[in-house]
Amino acid sequence: MKDAGHLSEILSLVILTIIVAIVGLLTTLAAALLQPWLGAKYQRAAWTRDAQFGVYCTALAYAEHLTALVDRLTTPYADAADAMEIDLESASGRMRLLAPSNVAQAWSDLLEADAILRWNVSENGPWQPGEVMSGDDTDLVRLKSAIDKLTSLIRSSFSSGAVPPAKSSGWASRWGSSSL
Repeated sequence: MKDAGHLSEILSLVILTIIVAIVGLLTTLAAALLQPWLGAKYQRAAWTRDAQFGVYCTALAYAEHLTALVDRLTTPYADAADAMEIDLESASGRMRLLAPSNVAQAWSDLLEADAILRWNVSENGPWQPGEVMSGDDTDLVRLKSAIDKLTSLIRSSFSSGAVPPAKSSGWASRWGSSSL
């Protein structure tokens, strides 16, 4: 009887070892199957975040350029706004594709206010040296409002999580360093 109890114990350990081996094998296979899918998911999120960041930077740079234009139009003898090379059609397409609808609409409103102001200035604008537009001019107020709205919405989209935060990865996250 002692041998039967001892044999039963050995058999239980062998069965337990086989079960653990099967579970280990299944989790290894599952990880191998899930890893490409999870990697692609995080890569897509990172691409979207980086693309949104790029188009937002372009939009904010253009808004800053327009702010300098407003200063030039309202301040006597102010420095001329630097020419800015930006593909507005491409930026608009990326904005419609990547940004939330309220940010994309604010971008469209900004471009419309800019076009109206430029057309009115070209038709009726101040042309004498030192001559400026009134800061209360409807077109200037509309453009300044559009600049403020776009800037505010872009900032709030970052703080609200509409732009997903960067996932930390690589050796820096493993070693606790975030000062790269």
